[in-house]
Amino acid sequence: MKKSLRIACFAWVALTGVLAAPGLAQSPNLAKYVPAQDLVFFLEFDGLDAHNAAWTRSALYHLLNDTTLGLMLEDVTRQGLDAALASTPQAQRPSSVELLDVLKRTLRSGFVVGVYGKLEAKPGGVIVLRNGAKNGTRALLERLKIIPAPLGSVAKSESRMGRSIETRLTDKGDGARWWSERDDLVWVGDSSGADTVLAAIDGTKPNAMTHPSRVDLSKTVDGFEPALRAFLDVSKLPIPPAQAKAMGLDGLKLVDYRWGFQDNAVMSVTRIVAPTPRRGLMALLDGPTFDKTTLPPIPADFHSFTVLSAKPQDLFDKFVAFVKVMDPKAGADADKFLEDFQKNVGLDLRRDVLAHLGPKMVFSMKPTGQDTLLDLFFTAQTDDATALATAIDKLTPLINASLQRGGPPNRPVISLRKNTQGPSAGMTWTIDIPPGMLPPSPMTAGLRPTIQLSKSALVIAPRSNTAQALISLNAGRGKRWSPTGDAASMTRRLPSDLVFLSIDDPRDTLPDLIANAPVMLAAANAAMAGQQRPGGKPPVSIQINPDLVPKRDELAKPMFLSSMAISTTKEGISIVTRESVPSLNSPAAGGVAVALLLPAVQAAREAARRAQCTNNLKQIALGMFNYEAAMDSFPPAAILSKEGKPLLSWRVAILPYIEGQALYNKFHLDEPWDSPNNKPLIAQMPPTYLCPSRNKVEPGTTCYCGFAGEGTVFGSKRGVKISEMTDGTSNTILVAEAAKPVIWTKPDDLPFNAETAGKRYGIGSNHPGGANVSMADGSVRFLKSSVSAETLKKLITRNGGEVVNFNDF
Repeated sequence: MKKSLRIACFAWVALTGVLAAPGLAQSPNLAKYVPAQDLVFFLEFDGLDAHNAAWTRSALYHLLNDTTLGLMLEDVTRQGLDAALASTPQAQRPSSVELLDVLKRTLRSGFVVGVYGKLEAKPGGVIVLRNGAKNGTRALLERLKIIPAPLGSVAKSESRMGRSIETRLTDKGDGARWWSERDDLVWVGDSSGADTVLAAIDGTKPNAMTHPSRVDLSKTVDGFEPALRAFLDVSKLPIPPAQAKAMGLDGLKLVDYRWGFQDNAVMSVTRIVAPTPRRGLMALLDGPTFDKTTLPPIPADFHSFTVLSAKPQDLFDKFVAFVKVMDPKAGADADKFLEDFQKNVGLDLRRDVLAHLGPKMVFSMKPTGQDTLLDLFFTAQTDDATALATAIDKLTPLINASLQRGGPPNRPVISLRKNTQGPSAGMTWTIDIPPGMLPPSPMTAGLRPTIQLSKSALVIAPRSNTAQALISLNAGRGKRWSPTGDAASMTRRLPSDLVFLSIDDPRDTLPDLIANAPVMLAAANAAMAGQQRPGGKPPVSIQINPDLVPKRDELAKPMFLSSMAISTTKEGISIVTRESVPSLNSPAAGGVAVALLLPAVQAAREAARRAQCTNNLKQIALGMFNYEAAMDSFPPAAILSKEGKPLLSWRVAILPYIEGQALYNKFHLDEPWDSPNNKPLIAQMPPTYLCPSRNKVEPGTTCYCGFAGEGTVFGSKRGVKISEMTDGTSNTILVAEAAKPVIWTKPDDLPFNAETAGKRYGIGSNHPGGANVSMADGSVRFLKSSVSAETLKKLITRNGGEVVNFNDF
């Protein structure tokens, strides 16, 4: 993961012109263009020329300019731009050289972005490119038709406060404003925005130069010279109070960010201002802290490692409490899981396992040579090794059942085995891999996954000798990692209230990665050969000139340890990165570090969406049953005309039974869905028909569809009776999530033919791993993507006489 992120970050470096040579220093005055009143979002980049001395002193500058890496990245970037520009009309198309030069000049000169005003009304926005009016930027934007040429057919010009302002016209005769402020190029959203920005420039209204947050973010502290500063005033965001309180976001005040230079490093600082007591998501990082003097034992020859301080039981409890507030059903499911786990395994997951782990946990890795198994490990503090040993013994049968599930009946058996002999007897478990089961290679040599316990630590490693060395290290035997050399300079600046620390040595992997880039890219080109892009275009093929690939030792020379440190105080959370080259600790990644630390948050959001989708389908099924009670059958697929022509969907027919009587009364039931009366009602689709995971569908479309075809619930023009579901209502799909949304009022469902093989028969969703379906008994099931087409066919038909094995779900 770190390797791919490094490649992406290097591409970003080249694309945004960091390869540019130094220029003349400038005064950072771009904030004068941004109104200070009701300022919600602010981002200002001074430009590299304004920090010429710091930039040219950095290891990143020397890496890009003293080796051929900069030329290699620039060449690759030009090829990528050529491919991206290929679809631009010839008359508008600039060359990749022109575009790259403009990007370089913009990064040397700087820019500012501001959003201000009341967000619940119509906020204003301003973007300013320093020297954009004279360095070719404006000409390029005009050529690409991003801004109109002066007095062109889509622009008008007017004089305002002594400036000549051009406007891109819309159908309403208004639009965004552009003008030149000396050599700077200014964009604002609308006419009133132009007046507000001009007042800020002329000083008749306050501008961001004196905004407290901007002033604070501009200070140089401990040699850190910020070149980019940004902040978001969260208190001005229109977050629903109930949701904000449930997530703990009502205590979040401000998020700000700085990126710049310290000594020879590039550095970023992200601050989340959220005073204690924190709740919900904001409380997940609250817990025991550590500092540079209390790092857990790490072998001296491991240069890359991550330390996290958190009590797993506390994290689990806080997360479940958050889920219960956001989705009581999911919270109840969590309680049921714990209950079932204890019943089936004989363990209380919280009390018998999680309570004995932490707070300090370490993950580390060390390359052992090209094409060989990585030496890596995970350790966690424990306060009761005996209790954990008992838990592992009880979990062993489950683990072995999982390891041995599937595959041919006579295959060799992989199993977790407790060691009963030797000095670590009773406290060590190894996974035995039978000889010949894995192909012999350097990657599999010595592979023997091991779990080992000591009085104070749990260790998991792919090699038994690594596990044993760590047990010895935790017992005070062996040489521990300590900050020497460039690590000493890095750790000297670490805060004292750490909850997370990641240290990475790019010299271990990055030089080899770049050296092998031509081979990897050639393999990627070969894999895409013959494939077509949208529109029948050939695949993009990018080549790396081997003569531009720098030597390994040249790359390693300017590099040093990178770090990411997360600390908590009563005032909030701070994320600090310090590095020689862009990596996982890059500025692009620093601001989302909390999300990376808490992947369960994303899972909770999707769980909540999936639960809402389930509830939608239950409401739809309830409406179907109420319709059946009134009409003696489920609704047919469509409301028909006298001639039998489909007019409106069954989703319209059940409106009175899902609290939609008022909307139902607006329809002309003897007219088609797109008649002058009925078509405007598409925009009034009930929320019940929208899956919250489908946030990018066209308004008025739904993914909840039935199956139209012989033998299905909607396979009769008169409507199907329950008595006609001879397969059983619990074995028959009523409504399913469809991969392709349809207009909700249109009589449009998933076609089905029992004689035609179908992979998924149109079922699909944005939920990971499968889709929700409502059964004809009112229950809702989650059909995994792995469900066979044959099983789906059995579930779709209502009278096929097939037997459904629910283990197939």
